[in-house]
Amino acid sequence: MSGRCGRKCFSSTCAGRVVAADLVAQVSYPSIDVSLKDGFAVKSTDVVFAKRSSPVCLKVAGSAFAGVKYEGHVENGSAVKIYSGASIPDGADAVVAGEFCEEMSPGEVSVKADVGTGRNIMRAGVEVEAGTTIVSIGERLLPGHLGLAAAAGIKQVMVYRRPRVAIISISDEVVVRRKPCRPAFSGVFAFSLVLFTLM
Repeated sequence: MSGRCGRKCFSSTCAGRVVAADLVAQVSYPSIDVSLKDGFAVKSTDVVFAKRSSPVCLKVAGSAFAGVKYEGHVENGSAVKIYSGASIPDGADAVVAGEFCEEMSPGEVSVKADVGTGRNIMRAGVEVEAGTTIVSIGERLLPGHLGLAAAAGIKQVMVYRRPRVAIISISDEVVVRRKPCRPAFSGVFAFSLVLFTLM
């Protein structure tokens, strides 16, 4: 792309600008599977028969927090206490929301609802996958595009330069306001042209 028609800008300053090159995601978002709920990460087969009248008791193996990978593995008959935004522990394939769980002790939880595979999990790349085009050349950047671009690892954007417009009058109908007007004057005051140029 020629430098005369496009320039790179930081994405945070580009709202409303027109893209001069396709915006391609550098990374997937989210980059890993994460929990959508506070609750317990489990194997769905362990709680397939769980309900309020006959809860399933599981051993609590640990806790998973957002931004910190849980190093353990969810085994059969166990669960990991998990918080919204935390990565899904290895071995788990679903999350039971906290309102359907009751901690009986620091090491045991009673699960009162079943969950299917993938329940309450946001899969990696569900918002945007690395290599996909977020905005195509010629499109205008909206605030939503910029948020997605930031999540996809895009820091700078190639945009078209803003057009520069000037009005040049070559007739004699333009007058300076301080001068007296001729009778039946139908011309344009000079300050009006300044306003037109600034708009």
